[in-house]
Amino acid sequence: MSDIKPTAPLLIISPPTELTFKGPFTDVVTSELHLKNATNSNICFKIMTTAPRRYCVRPNNGVLGAEEDITVNVMLQPFEYDPQERPHKFMVQAMTAPPGEFDQETVWKYSAAGSLINGQSYKLLSVFEMPISATTDTKQLLQEISHLKHEITMLEKEKKRGMSDTIHSLVTIRDTNDMK
Repeated sequence: MSDIKPTAPLLIISPPTELTFKGPFTDVVTSELHLKNATNSNICFKIMTTAPRRYCVRPNNGVLGAEEDITVNVMLQPFEYDPQERPHKFMVQAMTAPPGEFDQETVWKYSAAGSLINGQSYKLLSVFEMPISATTDTKQLLQEISHLKHEITMLEKEKKRGMSDTIHSLVTIRDTNDMK
Protein backbone atom coordinates (compact mmCIF):
# COMPACT_ATOMS: atom_id res chain seq x y z
CA MET A 1 0.00 0.00 0.00
CA SER A 2 1.20 3.49 -0.75
CA ASP A 3 0.82 6.68 1.29
CA ILE A 4 -1.08 8.39 -1.55
CA LYS A 5 -4.72 8.99 -0.76
CA PRO A 6 -7.17 8.13 -3.53
CA THR A 7 -8.76 11.15 -5.21
CA ALA A 8 -11.95 9.43 -6.37
CA PRO A 9 -14.46 8.73 -3.58
CA LEU A 10 -14.45 5.23 -2.18
CA LEU A 11 -18.01 5.54 -0.88
CA ILE A 12 -21.11 7.39 -1.92
CA ILE A 13 -22.88 8.38 1.28
CA SER A 14 -26.53 9.40 1.55
CA PRO A 15 -27.35 11.67 3.23
CA PRO A 16 -23.92 13.22 2.61
CA THR A 17 -23.54 15.67 5.52
CA GLU A 18 -26.33 15.33 8.12
CA LEU A 19 -28.23 12.57 9.88
CA THR A 20 -31.69 13.83 10.78
CA PHE A 21 -33.54 12.49 13.81
CA LYS A 22 -37.22 13.44 14.15
CA GLY A 23 -38.63 13.69 17.68
CA PRO A 24 -40.24 13.33 20.06
CA PHE A 25 -37.23 11.67 21.63
CA THR A 26 -39.05 9.68 24.30
CA ASP A 27 -38.42 6.44 22.35
CA VAL A 28 -35.59 5.23 20.13
CA VAL A 29 -35.48 7.27 16.90
CA THR A 30 -33.80 5.73 13.85
CA SER A 31 -32.16 7.46 10.91
CA GLU A 32 -30.80 5.59 7.90
CA LEU A 33 -27.39 6.07 6.35
CA HIS A 34 -26.83 4.55 2.90
CA LEU A 35 -23.31 3.55 1.90
CA LYS A 36 -22.40 2.51 -1.65
CA ASN A 37 -19.00 1.27 -2.74
CA ALA A 38 -18.03 3.54 -5.65
CA THR A 39 -15.14 1.33 -6.75
CA ASN A 40 -14.44 -2.04 -8.33
CA SER A 41 -12.50 -3.15 -5.21
CA ASN A 42 -13.59 -4.35 -1.80
CA ILE A 43 -13.89 -1.48 0.69
CA CYS A 44 -13.74 -1.68 4.49
CA PHE A 45 -15.91 0.84 6.34
CA LYS A 46 -16.19 1.86 9.97
CA ILE A 47 -18.59 4.36 11.61
CA MET A 48 -17.73 6.29 14.77
CA THR A 49 -19.49 9.03 16.75
CA THR A 50 -18.58 11.65 19.33
CA ALA A 51 -21.48 10.38 21.49
CA PRO A 52 -21.18 6.57 21.53
CA ARG A 53 -23.55 6.14 24.50
CA ARG A 54 -26.33 8.04 22.72
CA TYR A 55 -26.34 5.96 19.53
CA CYS A 56 -26.50 2.36 18.43
CA VAL A 57 -25.11 1.94 14.89
CA ARG A 58 -25.88 -1.31 13.04
CA PRO A 59 -23.73 -2.38 11.33
CA ASN A 60 -20.96 -0.09 12.54
CA ASN A 61 -18.32 -1.69 10.31
CA GLY A 62 -18.03 -4.11 7.45
CA VAL A 63 -16.74 -4.83 3.99
CA LEU A 64 -18.55 -3.79 0.83
CA GLY A 65 -17.86 -5.67 -2.38
CA ALA A 66 -17.42 -3.87 -5.70
CA GLU A 67 -20.35 -1.46 -6.26
CA GLU A 68 -22.23 -3.07 -3.35
CA ASP A 69 -24.40 -0.96 -1.04
CA ILE A 70 -25.74 -1.21 2.49
CA THR A 71 -28.23 0.59 4.71
CA VAL A 72 -26.90 1.41 8.17
CA ASN A 73 -29.42 2.07 10.95
CA VAL A 74 -28.36 4.78 13.38
CA MET A 75 -30.55 4.58 16.47
CA LEU A 76 -30.67 7.53 18.85
CA GLN A 77 -31.44 6.44 22.40
CA PRO A 78 -34.29 8.22 24.27
CA PHE A 79 -33.30 11.49 25.93
CA GLU A 80 -34.71 14.80 27.10
CA TYR A 81 -34.58 17.18 24.14
CA ASP A 82 -32.61 20.40 24.60
CA PRO A 83 -32.62 22.73 21.57
CA GLN A 84 -29.35 24.28 22.80
CA GLU A 85 -27.49 20.96 22.65
CA ARG A 86 -24.61 20.92 20.18
CA PRO A 87 -24.90 18.47 17.29
CA HIS A 88 -23.07 15.19 17.60
CA LYS A 89 -20.58 14.20 14.94
CA PHE A 90 -20.23 11.00 12.97
CA MET A 91 -17.22 9.88 10.99
CA VAL A 92 -17.39 7.21 8.32
CA GLN A 93 -13.97 5.85 7.49
CA ALA A 94 -13.36 3.81 4.39
CA MET A 95 -10.30 2.16 2.89
CA THR A 96 -9.45 -0.31 0.23
CA ALA A 97 -9.56 -3.80 1.71
CA PRO A 98 -6.36 -5.83 1.64
CA PRO A 99 -6.35 -8.81 -0.73
CA GLY A 100 -7.31 -12.23 0.57
CA GLU A 101 -8.72 -13.00 3.97
CA PHE A 102 -8.08 -10.52 6.78
CA ASP A 103 -9.27 -9.52 10.23
CA GLN A 104 -11.02 -6.13 10.13
CA GLU A 105 -10.10 -5.28 13.70
CA THR A 106 -6.42 -5.75 12.89
CA VAL A 107 -6.68 -3.72 9.67
CA TRP A 108 -8.28 -0.77 11.51
CA LYS A 109 -5.91 -1.09 14.44
CA TYR A 110 -2.87 -0.62 12.18
CA SER A 111 -4.29 2.24 10.12
CA ALA A 112 -3.73 5.66 11.68
CA ALA A 113 -7.01 7.50 12.37
CA GLY A 114 -7.41 10.61 10.27
CA SER A 115 -4.64 9.62 7.87
CA LEU A 116 -5.86 6.35 6.45
CA ILE A 117 -3.57 4.69 3.96
CA ASN A 118 -5.62 4.23 0.79
CA GLY A 119 -8.57 5.55 2.75
CA GLN A 120 -10.95 8.42 3.24
CA SER A 121 -13.00 9.95 6.03
CA TYR A 122 -16.48 11.40 5.67
CA LYS A 123 -18.02 13.61 8.36
CA LEU A 124 -21.70 14.03 9.21
CA LEU A 125 -23.56 16.00 11.88
CA SER A 126 -26.66 14.96 13.81
CA VAL A 127 -29.73 17.17 13.39
CA PHE A 128 -32.62 16.98 15.84
CA GLU A 129 -36.03 18.01 14.54
CA MET A 130 -38.67 18.40 17.21
CA PRO A 131 -42.18 18.47 15.74
CA ILE A 132 -44.81 20.81 17.14
CA SER A 133 -46.75 18.85 19.69
CA ALA A 134 -49.93 17.32 18.28
CA THR A 135 -51.76 18.08 21.52
CA THR A 136 -50.73 21.73 21.30
CA ASP A 137 -51.97 21.85 17.70
CA THR A 138 -55.25 20.21 18.69
CA LYS A 139 -55.80 22.60 21.61
CA GLN A 140 -55.10 25.59 19.38
CA LEU A 141 -57.47 24.31 16.70
CA LEU A 142 -60.24 23.68 19.24
CA GLN A 143 -59.82 27.20 20.63
CA GLU A 144 -59.95 28.61 17.11
CA ILE A 145 -63.11 26.61 16.31
CA SER A 146 -64.76 27.80 19.52
CA HIS A 147 -63.85 31.40 18.72
CA LEU A 148 -65.20 31.08 15.15
CA LYS A 149 -68.47 29.51 16.39
CA HIS A 150 -68.90 32.44 18.77
CA GLU A 151 -68.29 34.90 15.92
CA ILE A 152 -70.85 33.11 13.70
CA THR A 153 -73.44 33.23 16.50
CA MET A 154 -72.81 36.96 16.98
CA LEU A 155 -73.09 37.63 13.24
CA GLU A 156 -76.34 35.68 13.02
CA LYS A 157 -77.79 37.66 15.94
CA GLU A 158 -76.63 40.90 14.34
CA LYS A 159 -78.18 39.83 11.03
CA LYS A 160 -81.52 39.03 12.74
CA ARG A 161 -81.36 42.32 14.61
CA GLY A 162 -80.62 44.11 11.35
CA MET A 163 -83.51 42.42 9.59
CA SER A 164 -85.78 43.15 12.53
CA ASP A 165 -84.72 46.80 12.53
CA THR A 166 -85.28 46.97 8.76
CA ILE A 167 -88.76 45.44 9.08
CA HIS A 168 -89.54 47.80 11.97
CA SER A 169 -88.39 50.75 9.86
CA LEU A 170 -90.52 49.64 6.92
CA VAL A 171 -93.56 49.18 9.16
CA THR A 172 -92.96 52.61 10.67
CA ILE A 173 -92.66 54.18 7.20
CA ARG A 174 -95.83 52.40 6.03
CA ASP A 175 -97.71 53.48 9.15
CA THR A 176 -96.52 57.04 8.64
CA ASN A 177 -97.64 56.94 5.00
CA ASP A 178 -101.01 55.48 6.01
CA MET A 179 -101.59 58.38 8.39
CA LYS A 180 -101.17 60.93 5.70
